[in-house]
Amino acid sequence: VCVLVKPDGVRRNLVDEIREAFVDLLEVAPTYSRDIKTSLDAAFRLHYHEHKDKPWFDELVAAMAAPCGIHWMRFDTKIVDPIRKARALMQELRNKHALDTRNNTVHVSDSVEAAEQENAVWSGVGNYRVVTYMQETSCLYVIGKGNHVTVEKMTMLGVVGDENTIRVEGGVVPKPIVEVKGDRNKISGSNCVVQTTGIDNKVTLPKPPGIGGAVRSVINSTMFNSSVSFG
Repeated sequence: VCVLVKPDGVRRNLVDEIREAFVDLLEVAPTYSRDIKTSLDAAFRLHYHEHKDKPWFDELVAAMAAPCGIHWMRFDTKIVDPIRKARALMQELRNKHALDTRNNTVHVSDSVEAAEQENAVWSGVGNYRVVTYMQETSCLYVIGKGNHVTVEKMTMLGVVGDENTIRVEGGVVPKPIVEVKGDRNKISGSNCVVQTTGIDNKVTLPKPPGIGGAVRSVINSTMFNSSVSFG
């Protein structure tokens, strides 16, 4: 389950109350529970990606990316039907604390698939100097600047930001997908499919098999002043 305390809840010091309510319901302490104040614009654009074509999308992102930040919690619970129960608690908390339809204090993922996607987004936000992800996961995000990340056992990695150093050590599938949006990022490691948008990105991958590199490892998309090399 993915739970977010929105900016209006953070400003009114409701994090502890909301955390305790979900701990009681889900019968487990959160696996992760932390304040997030950086890279919120990029993170919320991924979080609300299904609304990206709506006329109010930018306004929504701006409201959520408030300077006070948000609080993210991930719960790995064994209770039956956790999403439905957590959503019911969310509505109770909104009825109690919401200021209006947008400033409604708390968010809970609406499906198991959404929880996996949203937790992948929020676990990747921050300026971690060195992080290694080794658990098997379908997708992972690195959001921010100056991260040094090694990833293993994944099918898709999204990098949003500048000056990140990413090493891919294999995946769940033969060629995991790495999508990079930003400048001056460095991507290296095992055979994977890389798509970049930005400038001065450097991609180093194993030499493709076949005569003359008949099997490419890189999809080159809008890579201004960027380089691709095969070692």
